[in-house]
Parts: sequence; C-alpha cells; structure tokens
Amino acid sequence: EMVASRVPAESTSAALLLAAAALAPLARACTTVGVSAGASVDRKVIASQSNDGGGDSDTRLFRVPAMDYPKGSRRPVYKYVGNYPRYVGPSRGADNYKPEKGQNISKPIGYIPQVEHTYAYYDGTFGLLNEHGVGIAESTCTARTGALARPHGAALWYTDELSRVAMERATSARGAVEMMGALAVEGGFYGEDNFEGTAESLIVADAAEAWVFHVLSSDDKGTSAVWAARRVPEGHVTVVPNIFVIRELNLTDTDNYLASSNVYAIAEANGWWNKTEGPFDFTKAYSNGEYGHRYYSGRRWWGAVRILAPSLRFPMNYTNLRDDAPYPFSVPVERKVCAQDVITVMRSFYEGTPVDLTRGLAAGPFANPNRYRAGAGGAGIPGAWERSISIYRTDYSLIIEIDPDLPPAVGAVMWFGPVAAHATAFVPLFAGQDHLWQAYGRGSKGGGVDRASAMWAFRYLQQVVNLNFARMMGDVRALQAGVEARGRALVKEMADTWKGNATLLA
Repeated sequence: EMVASRVPAESTSAALLLAAAALAPLARACTTVGVSAGASVDRKVIASQSNDGGGDSDTRLFRVPAMDYPKGSRRPVYKYVGNYPRYVGPSRGADNYKPEKGQNISKPIGYIPQVEHTYAYYDGTFGLLNEHGVGIAESTCTARTGALARPHGAALWYTDELSRVAMERATSARGAVEMMGALAVEGGFYGEDNFEGTAESLIVADAAEAWVFHVLSSDDKGTSAVWAARRVPEGHVTVVPNIFVIRELNLTDTDNYLASSNVYAIAEANGWWNKTEGPFDFTKAYSNGEYGHRYYSGRRWWGAVRILAPSLRFPMNYTNLRDDAPYPFSVPVERKVCAQDVITVMRSFYEGTPVDLTRGLAAGPFANPNRYRAGAGGAGIPGAWERSISIYRTDYSLIIEIDPDLPPAVGAVMWFGPVAAHATAFVPLFAGQDHLWQAYGRGSKGGGVDRASAMWAFRYLQQVVNLNFARMMGDVRALQAGVEARGRALVKEMADTWKGNATLLA
C-alpha cells in the first residue's frame, strides 16, 4: 500500500509531462538483454526487452491481482492473439480486459489444473514481473519446426500463456524455467505463424540469477516441445536478438544447464545433428537462422555488446550467424553496468559506428535514424536497412531490475516506457504496488487517438520529433534524463526507507 500510494503521483505525471513538454517548444521482433548479478552495480540482476510490434498491436499494461481458487478448479489456457484486444474477460482481474462494444469474451483452447493461490503480476503481451520478483523478457526466434494451436493443431502452449502461468506460480527464475518447460512438453508448443519465426526465447530473472530459455515445437503438429536453458554466468551479460544463442549443453552441470529429455534425440532423428561429426550445438540443430536478412539479429548483438563491454572486439560481418557462431552466448564485463546502461542499449541506433543510422543520405538533413519497412514498390529492390535496436514500431520497452538486498515488493522494479525506447521515458513500477495508472491500460496502435492513453502521448511525441530529429531529440533527451533521474531518486528513497526500518524488512 505504501508503494502504491507513492509511485503514481510521482511517475505518471512526469512521464506524460515529457510528451507534453516536447510538443510545446503485426509483426513482432524483440531485443532482450540479460545481466548477471556479478556484472551489475550493487549485484542487481537485470533483464530488458523491446516489444517490437506492428499493425494493430495491443500495447496495454495491466496489474493482475493475486487470486484464490477453490480446490479442484481448472485454469483456462487461451490462444495467443497479437492484435488488439489480446484477451477479453475477467480471469486476469475484474478491472482488466473488460469487454468493449463489439468484443466477445475470449474462449480457452484448453485447461490445466488450477492452484489454490496465484501471485500478482504485471501483464503485457507476456507476463512480465510478479510479486515475488520473478521477471521475464521475450524475443521471438526462428526454428526448423512450426505448429498450430488447438483445434487446428495439437499444441496448447505459446510463451504468452506459459509466461503467465510462471508469473502466477513461480517464486524463482529456475522454477519458472522448469515449470514452463514441463508444461510445453506435456501440452505441446506452437509459435507465431509469421516470417519472424515459430520459436521463442525468454530471459527469466530473479534476485539471484538470470536464465535464457529457448523453446520450440517438437514437430509440425505440436504434440510436444523441445527446450533448453542456460544460466547467465556470473560477471557476464547476454543478448538475444531474435535468434537462439545457446550453443553447447552440459547437462551434467545442472546448476547452469537445463533441457528437455528429447533435446538430443529429436535433433538426431531429423538429421539436424550427428554425434559422430562433433559436439551438440543447440542453435545449429534447431534454429532456422536469421529472418529478414543477414545482420538482422547479429548487428543488434554486436551493437549491444559494444556498449556493455566496450573493450571486447567482435567482427561486424559474418557469412552465416547460425552456422559460423561468430558470437558467444555471453561476455564478461570489465565495468559493472546498471539499468541506465541497458537503457542506452535499448535506445541505440549504432551511433558513432560504421553503421550509424543517424548519418548518410537515408538519414536526411535532420539525422533521422528511422528506416521504415518498404511498401509494394520496394519489393524488388535488393538489400535491406540495418535493423536498429530502438525501432519505430515498438509497442513498449522495459528494464527489470532486481535488488537482492530488499524484499521483492520494493526490490524488484520494472522500468516501463510506452513505444520506442528512444522516444519514451522509463518510469519505475514496483513488484509490490497494488495500483497501476489507467493511462497505461488504454490504447492500441490500430485504434483512434486516445488522449487519456500514455501510449498515444508518447506515440505522438515519437512522430513529431521526425520533423527535425537531431534538434528535437536533444530536447527529448534532456527531459528523459530528468524524468529518469526522478525515478532513480524514488527507487533509492524506497530502498533507504525499507533498509532503515527493521520492522518493514522483518
């Protein structure tokens, strides 16, 4: 209650002020970053995501309350819907996802046994952060297999519902990984049926560690799933840019590696790996490579690592990201990083590099780094734009930061910003607060302008700065710095209050 009463007045007005002040003078391809405790300032585990949507994306953020159920209840499982509305009904809280005119209540495609108590969490396209400080960041990946959801296929699970069950039930990152893997194997897994890929990757974090979790369907019917997970080593950071990054598996080291029991057998049976030809490589066995074009994924890995570990040198160019393996699963950092460093990554257009999108003829006279997807007229033109980390079609961006020295209620913070990272202000949401501003639960990209929607306020700003990107973004960055400094001060104030009060920490 204390957290809830303090955060909204401080943070909501500041976030909306950013848009107002600057104005006054379905595809999804996400980038995720994971930072181990040993690589961060104050040993905070960090996970970030840009939810890079398209079309009529549902950009709303809700706080799902903790709930109790009678013994023997069943939990409904719903099919993934990327467009607005992603879900309609009361099962995620009576005040969330209320039906609007012309909307029908969502129908489940299956059920699993329900637990008697579920935890509170933040819900977007995926489950994001729960009251126990377990956080999730998602990135779609390609795979050699793809399946359909019930009733057209056999699969029950996509990562949206897997992540929500994890939020409802898990108290640790490892527990969430094992839970999601077991459910996918038992019920079958399907992926989005589009060019971006049919598999998924999640970075799952808690106060102690971060895990990278990859999952795909076991066959084209979706009868089961294959999955693998690797713990981010202490002192390391990892980047998942829409392609699998787990390579070798050492399943005798269960502290750092986990996988489904079929992980080797299915690869062998399909001819994707031959044990006589060398060690098993999960990405080579199961990935379908970069989608879109070469460098679509690899450039973002390279661009993020050059910010987080600048002394390391990796090649910009390669022939095949999947087969050549030019980049490791993770890298050590020489300087401890913080959430603000990760925000810098999420806002990157590769400034100051040979592929700086603010330079060159395409950037125009005002150094505009946005490169929009070509229409029908561009279909026959060879080549592609560099795929930036911050991108115009982002639904929202987030950075989850978890302090091991505080209870999750105040120690687990999700820095959330509507639309693209370069045009938003990240404000802190605490795992323990029980209230979320209505402005963040309104609006969709395909609907009309909603002046009460935070997403539309920031989206308006994102469009206006294109008039003179270089000059107007200077004003925006100054405002961002002020808003985010106020957010950091609020987080510090909350931490100091709790650390100085033995009763609160008891």
